[in-house]
Amino acid sequence: MDAKGKVNWLFRNLRKRRLMAEQNFACCMSCAVSELSEMLDEDKKRSCPKCQKIGAVFYHRQDAQGFARTGHLYLGYIATEDGKEKQIGEIIVEEAKRLGIPIAWNGDASDRVLLKFEGD
Repeated sequence: MDAKGKVNWLFRNLRKRRLMAEQNFACCMSCAVSELSEMLDEDKKRSCPKCQKIGAVFYHRQDAQGFARTGHLYLGYIATEDGKEKQIGEIIVEEAKRLGIPIAWNGDASDRVLLKFEGD
């Protein structure tokens, strides 16, 4: 499976973990966070507590362009509850490792997770 196929599987698996997972979403980090925050607010209003999303993971168009050039893809993420961002990052890392995707993340909730597809 090529890098893009692995990313597709990763996002599919993240959706199963109650994350809103959007690929090539919005033009930049600020717009993506703003739009996803609104979408998560709407989800909270419509969904039962057991079905509500716990956060979102995404990469935006600028990230997609960098991925095409370098094979590295940065994933942004947000949580629906304050202080839970690190938990979202840990879920992303866990699922990426399960798929054999090399990652770089220092465990800091303010840093994005890097998927490193070199030579794929």
